[in-house]
Amino acid sequence: QNLLKKAFPVPGLQSVSCGLTMTYAVQPGEFIQILNTGLGHWVTISTIGTSHPTVHVYDSLYSCAGTRLKAQIAAVMATEKPELILEFMDVPIQSGTYDCGLFAIAFATALALGEKPELFFFDQSKMRAHLWQCLERGKMETFPDVREPSLKKSSVKTVEEVPGYCKCRMPKLP
Repeated sequence: QNLLKKAFPVPGLQSVSCGLTMTYAVQPGEFIQILNTGLGHWVTISTIGTSHPTVHVYDSLYSCAGTRLKAQIAAVMATEKPELILEFMDVPIQSGTYDCGLFAIAFATALALGEKPELFFFDQSKMRAHLWQCLERGKMETFPDVREPSLKKSSVKTVEEVPGYCKCRMPKLP
């Protein structure tokens, strides 16, 4: 995240450790943020190209938000609307359970480069080597993509409405 933040003037990209204490700086406009769901799983969220209070969720494994993820998204957002709208984007599903962090970084990189992550089908077998090369060079680049350009489409997979509780911005949780 630090390499992305240094290279691109995109709001957000705060330390993921903010999620442990819910101390994110509020992001009133467009932003990109990588989050740990609290269950050892990584996702990317962004408000780029959305209308407030909608958040795009880029998740390579699931298409619903747990309690911890909802609370983190609410902590990052600055909304007094009665609810948050989470749009889970139709992104590639990872093979196995260990590469969610790679996918979260790939999604954030695509967004920082002005691309739509849902238009990519990342080559999972090349992602680790690609990230390592980016870190060695000190420059993030688009992750390897194997989908033909004509097959790419942008779409939302699922939508989840999260009722707000009060002006504290936290979601009303069961």
